[in-house]
Amino acid sequence: MTLLWREKTSSGTALEEIGRFDPHVDELDPDRFYVYKVIGGEDWDADDDGTMDTNATLNKGIIRAIARGSEIAKLGSAFHVTLASEILYEFAAKTLVYRFDANTFPQRLKEIAARIVNDIDGNGEVDNRDILLFDPVKNRERLTALVKSQWSHWIQTVHKGSMPALSFSVLIGSVDTPDDAEGVVLSSDGTRAYVADGSSGLQIVDITNPVRPTIIGSVDTPGSAEGVVLSSDGTKAYVADGSSGLQIVDVTDPVNPTIIGSVDTPVDAEGVVLSSDGTRAYVADGSSGLQIVDVTDPVNPTIIGSVVTRGNAKGVVLSSDETKAYVAEGSSGLQIVDVTDPVNPSIISSVDIPGSAEGVVLSSDGTKVYVAEGSSGLQIIDVADPVNPTIIGSVDTPNDALGVVLSSDGTKVYVADDHSGLQIVDVTDPVNPTIIGSVVTRGNAEGVVLSSNGTKAYVAASYSGLQIVDVTDLSSPAIIGSVDIPGEAWGVVLSSDGTKAYVAGGYRGLQIVDITDPLTPAIIGSVDTPDDAVGVVLSSDGTKAYVAASSTGLQIVDVIDPVRPAIIGSVDTPGSAKEVVLSSDGTKAYVADGYRGLQIVDVIDPINPAIIGSVDIPGEALGAVLSSDGTKAYMANDFRGLQIVDVTDPVNPSIIGALFTVGYGAGIALSSDGTKAYVAEGFSGLQIVDVTDPVFPFNMGLAYTPGNAIGVVLSPDGTKAYVADRSEGLQIIDITDPIQPAIIGSVFTRGNAAGVTLSSDGTKVYVANGFGGLQIIDFTHLQ
Repeated sequence: MTLLWREKTSSGTALEEIGRFDPHVDELDPDRFYVYKVIGGEDWDADDDGTMDTNATLNKGIIRAIARGSEIAKLGSAFHVTLASEILYEFAAKTLVYRFDANTFPQRLKEIAARIVNDIDGNGEVDNRDILLFDPVKNRERLTALVKSQWSHWIQTVHKGSMPALSFSVLIGSVDTPDDAEGVVLSSDGTRAYVADGSSGLQIVDITNPVRPTIIGSVDTPGSAEGVVLSSDGTKAYVADGSSGLQIVDVTDPVNPTIIGSVDTPVDAEGVVLSSDGTRAYVADGSSGLQIVDVTDPVNPTIIGSVVTRGNAKGVVLSSDETKAYVAEGSSGLQIVDVTDPVNPSIISSVDIPGSAEGVVLSSDGTKVYVAEGSSGLQIIDVADPVNPTIIGSVDTPNDALGVVLSSDGTKVYVADDHSGLQIVDVTDPVNPTIIGSVVTRGNAEGVVLSSNGTKAYVAASYSGLQIVDVTDLSSPAIIGSVDIPGEAWGVVLSSDGTKAYVAGGYRGLQIVDITDPLTPAIIGSVDTPDDAVGVVLSSDGTKAYVAASSTGLQIVDVIDPVRPAIIGSVDTPGSAKEVVLSSDGTKAYVADGYRGLQIVDVIDPINPAIIGSVDIPGEALGAVLSSDGTKAYMANDFRGLQIVDVTDPVNPSIIGALFTVGYGAGIALSSDGTKAYVAEGFSGLQIVDVTDPVFPFNMGLAYTPGNAIGVVLSPDGTKAYVADRSEGLQIIDITDPIQPAIIGSVFTRGNAAGVTLSSDGTKVYVANGFGGLQIIDFTHLQ
């Protein structure tokens, strides 16, 4: 974007006189898009009641609007920049940056607008014009229910300098079930979810309020509940119960469900589907294939037919005329079975598929089958001729595809992808399916079902129970790119030009990733270190990487050729190197050396580095940062909190200040003015410490995080802290008021977030995620 004009908004003694500006209508190209950005100032009607407040509310935030020049010209003085236009901008920002197309962008704005407001201009449709016309005093009742419920909160959010979109989360609700959630189905009215929960049987969840789903009833089945389906009248649940076959549960009273009938299938019942008249259940029964059960009398169900398929039957779906069953057969692919005569079913055909077929769904016209194919992702099979099924398309999902469901219009497939959560695939062109969105869920995604209106996905997420995901806006997931790293990613640093990420990859040493295109990062080089690489820093000229390599101390790597990095020097520190920082002139490396405190290494000659000074520090030194003048090192020291070391004389460093913090100091960052230290405090979150006087530091504020905070980095403007919070991903904390820091957003990452760094412009966060590799998170909407 190019800055065209800058001007001050008007002041006055009446609301209608305040906040006006010249939109430069006569200078606009009608076909180009323009962004108007209003920064700071005073809000004289903070509650939007149309009456001027006695005192103005200071606004630290930003509100923006985006529109074509022709739209702005037509509206003239009716054009408004409001919180509504800001919310639209935040959700359109990623499309604007990564996928902008002037022809399709107006439709994208229209889709977002419909989530924010109802028709305002009276033309019978909702589009960006309604957003630009929105007046918060006159049109507040035209907001959608979701936005209206959050409006006052979001006004305060902007006033504080934060962004409303940070309070949006695609993960809108969850409930932890007792065991591993394997499958899920919804009641016809969408008020209850029935979860097959492994050894804990059937769990019934009230989802009337998707933000706070609640278990209201359960029944412990004798086996391990793997799949579940409901009768059309919603009074009975049929549970594929592993070694205990098919269990039929009366759920007329969802608070007190009761097993009323069962039939023991030969092997392990893993999936089940019902005939439309509710008289037959088709059970995917492992190595015994497909079992057909007469459930006319649910108290006395009886197996009436079966066919042994080639592999291990895991999932099954019926054709609309119920003459064919499509069976997901593990390593044996897809089997098509003629069930016209349910007493004598027979195999019509089969198709071998790479991977392991785990779940299956059929297109509404019955011509295509979508198979969750384990390590081979999503496979699309043309079954128009059931005798000769053919694979026509596929897309490799990041992890193991275990469950699959199709949108009602047949254009999108939602894949439960194990450790990689929910993957959303565009199948408009079945020959070339494309992943268009993803949501990292807590737990491992094993099954998925959609709400009847297609706005929510309910994910059976193994040990994390039921997760409810908003899928109305496929661009809202913040993770835009990721790459699996051999080993375990612990730390990350970027090259000065932002094209490469250097990842401390645990037992696989240093990994170098090309991030020129953040959507498709790729490993381009690596070098094994003698022990686990857990921290890394880059020389200012970008030619050398300094790696904290655990018991083998500091390793110096030549990265001039990033494809062929090579260790050129090392020094074995006496402890276990956990983190490393460089002096501004690049002559000294400061190593947080575990139980051997701080080690200072002369690296003028990178081939022969030498320890020149050290200081023992109480506890275990895990993190370090230098003051801008290079005279002090601030150390995160486990339960001993913060230790401040005078390194003016690097040969004789000495502790000059210390503070016991509330948790376990694991990572640390310093404010640009050097007056505050931000300590990642393990299970106690983020501690903010005043270090204006380094001899007498004191606690200022604390933000508890939900996970285990071990890494932290600050935004360029110092208003936000990004915390690597292990199993709880990335936590975004507003630190504008250091006495009352507050979490304003979070992103669940794949793996355990351990290290974090920012792009120089602050729009992207790079998270080292343990066995989940490197994740790139987009915060374009914050700019």
